[in-house]
Amino acid sequence: MNATYSVIIVGAGNSQRFQSKKNKLLFKLTNNLTIIETTLQTFLNDQKCTQIIVGVNDEIFAYLQPKYQRNQKVIFTTGGNERVDTIKNCLLNNKIINDIILIHDGARCYLTNDFIDKMLGEFVVNNYETLIPLLRINDAIKKINDKEIVETVHRSEYGLVQTPQMFKTSVLLGVYQNYQKKSS
Repeated sequence: MNATYSVIIVGAGNSQRFQSKKNKLLFKLTNNLTIIETTLQTFLNDQKCTQIIVGVNDEIFAYLQPKYQRNQKVIFTTGGNERVDTIKNCLLNNKIINDIILIHDGARCYLTNDFIDKMLGEFVVNNYETLIPLLRINDAIKKINDKEIVETVHRSEYGLVQTPQMFKTSVLLGVYQNYQKKSS
């Protein structure tokens, strides 16, 4: 399979849920790279990935830019206040050079190239417009109101959405151009 793809790595968040004062993307792993660098390496090491657009805040940009400024594959774009805005900025402020685009969370650093290959294969063979990994839920799910359990919901009706999420570029661009019109 000769399909190539672009990827948007969302890395503009402020790590509010991470139990540290430091941005979780800059947390060093045992490989002596930060989480965001480890995520980047996955795509840098994939020959099928020909464009990496990283949506960043000032802190992440200041850390990554000196390390990747000479890499033609990596483009930095200022992120937005919300994930949706970061993706919009990355999409609409850059020329996407592939017909397939992935969106991946910069904090999800343990993605493998084998997983991407499986997704890409399924996407191309089935001529999908979108492909999003979904994990089934095995645990009981409770709807709560404050600290009180209100209802037990059927786990078979829910799943956990994962990244990367794969799209035909034309489809994703259409969605975000519509989003931009509605938010203007």
